[in-house]
Amino acid sequence: MTFPPGANHVHLDDISEPAWVWDLDRARVVDANAAALDLWNEPSVADLMEREFTASDAFAQSLAQETLDATSETLTQDLVLPFPGGSRKVNCDISHHTLKDGRIGFLIIARREISADDGEDTARLAMAATNAPAALLVLDLEGQVLSENIAAQEIFGTGRRDDLATRLGSSADATALIEEALAQGRASATRNIPTRIGSRLVRLTARRGEEPSTGRPAVLVQVVDITDQRSREAELVAENAALTEFLSAGCDFYLEVDSDLRITRASGLMANRDDGLPLLGKHWRDLVSQFGFIPSNDIELALGARGGWRDLSLTLKNDSEETHYVSSARVLTSELGDFRGYRIIGREAAAPRAQAEITPLISPAAVAPVSSVPSDFADILNAAPWAVVIHRDFKPLYINVAFTELVGVPDERIEMPGEIKLLPHFPEGAKALADDYNRLMHDDLSFAVRDLTVRREDGRMVASQLRARRIEWAGEPAVEYIIEDISIQNRERRASEQRATVMSSLLDSVPEAMFLLKANGKIEWTNLAALRMLGLPDAGPAPHDLSDVLCPGDSAWARDYVAGLSEGGVTQLFAEGREVAIVDAEGTRIPALLALNRVDTGSQIKICAVLRDLSEWKRNQADMAEVRGEAAQSSTRKTEFLASISHELRTPLTAILGFAEVMSTQKLGPIGNERYLEYARDIVDSGGHLLSLINDLLDMSKVETGNLDLSFSSVDLLNLTDSCVRLMNSVASGRQINLHATLPEHLPAVVADERSLRQILLNLISNALRFTEPGGEVQVSIAADATGGLTISVADTGVGMTEEELAIALEPFEQVEKAVANGTPGTGLGLPLARALTEANRAYFRIISEPKAGTTVAITFPSTQVLA
Repeated sequence: MTFPPGANHVHLDDISEPAWVWDLDRARVVDANAAALDLWNEPSVADLMEREFTASDAFAQSLAQETLDATSETLTQDLVLPFPGGSRKVNCDISHHTLKDGRIGFLIIARREISADDGEDTARLAMAATNAPAALLVLDLEGQVLSENIAAQEIFGTGRRDDLATRLGSSADATALIEEALAQGRASATRNIPTRIGSRLVRLTARRGEEPSTGRPAVLVQVVDITDQRSREAELVAENAALTEFLSAGCDFYLEVDSDLRITRASGLMANRDDGLPLLGKHWRDLVSQFGFIPSNDIELALGARGGWRDLSLTLKNDSEETHYVSSARVLTSELGDFRGYRIIGREAAAPRAQAEITPLISPAAVAPVSSVPSDFADILNAAPWAVVIHRDFKPLYINVAFTELVGVPDERIEMPGEIKLLPHFPEGAKALADDYNRLMHDDLSFAVRDLTVRREDGRMVASQLRARRIEWAGEPAVEYIIEDISIQNRERRASEQRATVMSSLLDSVPEAMFLLKANGKIEWTNLAALRMLGLPDAGPAPHDLSDVLCPGDSAWARDYVAGLSEGGVTQLFAEGREVAIVDAEGTRIPALLALNRVDTGSQIKICAVLRDLSEWKRNQADMAEVRGEAAQSSTRKTEFLASISHELRTPLTAILGFAEVMSTQKLGPIGNERYLEYARDIVDSGGHLLSLINDLLDMSKVETGNLDLSFSSVDLLNLTDSCVRLMNSVASGRQINLHATLPEHLPAVVADERSLRQILLNLISNALRFTEPGGEVQVSIAADATGGLTISVADTGVGMTEEELAIALEPFEQVEKAVANGTPGTGLGLPLARALTEANRAYFRIISEPKAGTTVAITFPSTQVLA
């Protein structure tokens, strides 16, 4: 079976769906992206790699070597994936993949889940688990250990039947694990726990089931010691980072290519190209055709012979300029000595080298030890930003410049490293370093990392990190230390922890409930208000995801919106909030306002959910609605009373005014007594005043209750204003006041209720005449403004009012005491009723007044009500 070259250069993190690489021979996962970790419910790639699949698993059987033939590119197949809570069928795309060591594998991309089967038979599993290699515990719902297998006894000791909290050394961790397993069907956590051989880092996996003998609900917990695995994982990460930084520091570019001569790693000049063209996955030949690199013939010969080289010329041609580099390449081989690529470094040179050195492909076992560091390699070490020391029995064999600077010794010591006493520079870690040295030299330890303090020659202490490994030096084993000053990192870490503590305290003081969600909706953090809103203890644990907080009717769309925010595009939904219902620990529904915002942390996207309790607001709204209802009923009763009483008053008042008018005009003949005639005129005046009061009172009541009937139509302001002025001229003449109008020849009509608009003008003109002294002036005018609106103004030269008096005058039934000759008493409703009717006509009411300078009232119709 053959596979396409370069198939092992797929970047899993570039795939949005869950994707992982399957090793056919070993029947296990060897790489995965973040989405796959969520699907498998594993915290890291290392944990997923630890999963064991037996030959009887349906998943492993469906991925036999014959799944794809040599000509197939991609196969779509439904795979049954095993999970702690039961098997689940997932539709997947399967394609060829070449593993790093050249063996056969598959790239699997999960597209969609087909179904979810019920949990496995816990009783059968418990019976078969006695001799299982992993430690298994069966717990009751209170966390008491009911039974354990042999592997568990080897970890915790024999003769124990205590609870999970004692085994883990933390009641909070035990409670959280059990509660999540009962709620979700499965749970997992990584914790440091006490064992019979000391504190160990373990992976805890729990799932809900039944106690085999009684059938009662129980929790099955698997305990896997991952201390050595995590140590090796950290070691590999540190080695890889150190190697990349180390090589990049002393050269202009650094490349790694695989057995197909495709680029798998690049740094320096190669990783920072201005044209933005990607290098990873490109063939070595692409350097010539696309990137302008021209290798010498000697390099071509070395590539053809699968051999390494030293100091061979490589030219970069950029437009008309040429830059020359000296490159060296080391052959990379597998454990069996098979060719698996090159590691290439290059440094800029003044001119191309005339001669070259080509090294043949040889196995690592045949490489002869060197007695000293090559000159070019020494240059790289001396250019490194961290201290390097190679020693045997703590007697330095080699040191670089950075080491002399770290410990404060003269640079000349580089030539005489054996004169430096190493251990006194590590006063607090001498014993630990000695133990590490013995283990490293006896192959009992492959890599060691320690944070310790370095004592300089001047006595100053420097916080540092030391990484140690065993190497071959002059044909014999030695230990290499790489030491880095971490003083700045420690200060930044402490400052960051302090900022985090302060920020956490601030967020806990916020009254709104706050949740930090992962892209899949799982809750990562909550503040104190969130726990209290849900009726949970202040110390947690927090709910699992947003669905555990919201009612079922709200959780579905909330998950969809969280997914939409995670995918990008908009950064927030419901800026003003959306009303939802939450469920507290006692099952009580609580109304709340939910707002969702995306938080970009750089490495991954988080979602911030903010919930505000609306219970108090809802109660206040209900109380206000009740008050408004009572007020509306009271207002309705008042309106009905006013309508009834106005009818009862108007009927006899009309008769009184009619008879008094007949007597005052002596239509049926002379009265004979002048005093009786004066009485009749007083009756007409007083009755008219009373009728006006009744009408104003009824109109004001209708405006307040919203029962005023208005008929909007096109109103001619010129005719309406002119008729009102002519109607009030007789009153003005009787009081010796000059009433005149300033009206343009042509005006557009306005949309208004003509009856109420006439009442407004008559009230304003009457009010102006009432508070203007004889000999004064009242002017009525109409003007257009810059926005296209029309303003009717009534201005007088009367007594005017202060701001305090103006506020009183605009209140119903309130009157300002002003002494005006020949003035008649008002009802206290003129200005308030005019303003209310103006607003009912969708116009603006404005009044300006100054004592002894008069008053101006303006009614403005906006352009939307002016008919052009």
